[in-house]
Amino acid sequence: MRFGVIGVGLFGERHLAALHGIPFVEVLAVADVDPARLEAMASQYGVPRRYPDGLALAADPDLDAVIVATPEALHRDSTLAALEHGKHVLVEKPIATELAEAEEMVRAAERVGRHLVPGHLLRFETRFALVKERLDSGALGRVISLSLRRDRSRALVPKYLRTHPFLEVSIHDVDLALWYAGDRVRRVRAWQRQAHPAPYPDAVWGFLEFEQGAVACLANHWLLPEQSGLGLGDTLHLVGSAGTAVVDLTHPGLVFYQERGHEVPDISYDPSTRGAAQGALREQDAHFALCLLRGETPRVATAREALEGLRIVQALIRSATEGRDVALNEPGL
Repeated sequence: MRFGVIGVGLFGERHLAALHGIPFVEVLAVADVDPARLEAMASQYGVPRRYPDGLALAADPDLDAVIVATPEALHRDSTLAALEHGKHVLVEKPIATELAEAEEMVRAAERVGRHLVPGHLLRFETRFALVKERLDSGALGRVISLSLRRDRSRALVPKYLRTHPFLEVSIHDVDLALWYAGDRVRRVRAWQRQAHPAPYPDAVWGFLEFEQGAVACLANHWLLPEQSGLGLGDTLHLVGSAGTAVVDLTHPGLVFYQERGHEVPDISYDPSTRGAAQGALREQDAHFALCLLRGETPRVATAREALEGLRIVQALIRSATEGRDVALNEPGL
């Protein structure tokens, strides 16, 4: 399968590394508005075709699929262009920052008959996927409550907190909650705080109440000192009517102790070994490419599910901003 990658910044490079390790994928083209970055990434990964923007890459007739890894607010135009030129698209999370844009993208994919897949890589992380399988088997019963927590270093704020933290990171937890509960959210309540100067809040909390009674609690903080050495502070606590599941990525079983302190590396999402990315990101990209190669529809994560997750996140942001409960049937949602 011949791929193009639009946006080769920090996460676009991770996709390049992941695709580089998939034997049935060739990265034929990359695009970025930064000429120096574009040249560096194309040279490093041996990509022959280089485009100044996503619209130009989307028109390349030799591509089968495109990964859109531009900044979150810029997903729409590149995605629509790629779909209109007959490409299948994997778009990084969130699918968009505005509901109207996400709805337009989903409708376009359905109209032209191409696959639009959201980058919800946690569904491909082994531990989170095993929880889903155990739920589907009935071993945990029905979901009663979910608690999902994410801690990030303050040093990551300039690189990654480009939009509201509910959109930037908690969108993953909303997606997991929807995936596990298998139900629609009825209403939400959220809070936000600003501990340090930043364009967006650096601490948020949200509650989801599902139509069948389950409750999810989300917490997302960007307050860990850089010296903490913790790469991922992600945890899940799921309580079912017949059992409980706990995922804790803060203790991955690998720690490096060096002169500058200790480091707990990521071995779940996109660790790199033998010159290529491994982990959930590679599994996600490989699944997408393999489905296309076989003529199958990717079903682990769908654009309609991503649209519903974005709707819930927008409700959480409205709740945190206005200081009230927000029902999912309110106008604008």
